[in-house]
Amino acid sequence: MFRSPRKQQGSVLIVAIFVIVVMGMMAAMLNRTQWSNQDSHVREVNGTHAWLAATSSTEEVLTRIYPLDSSGAVTSICDGQNIALLSFDRCTVESVCAGMGELGERSYFKVESTATCGTDIHQVERRHEVWGRE
Repeated sequence: MFRSPRKQQGSVLIVAIFVIVVMGMMAAMLNRTQWSNQDSHVREVNGTHAWLAATSSTEEVLTRIYPLDSSGAVTSICDGQNIALLSFDRCTVESVCAGMGELGERSYFKVESTATCGTDIHQVERRHEVWGRE
């Protein structure tokens, strides 16, 4: 074996370099994983925000079409134009109501709301669609 302590001095240096390299790689991977988790969390929050905004906008349009003080629908609103265009807290919501035609005595319409929330790479879009009849 090694009889001289002088021949054993280089092995500690090799182990130290190996440990530093491995620990550095592990730290870099953990940092990347943490960034990925934060990125997916931001997208999830923006997606939920956009979904709730689109749903709320659709409900608002439906309350305009079916007012509480009348018994029938007011489908004159549904002419394919933008009914509501809202913008709040890094979100833009657009609602459109369009007539789909008639079948028998009933006329059908579609309300579609699109919400876009976030900026740059974290921007998400959600759509909510409701069909109705008069």
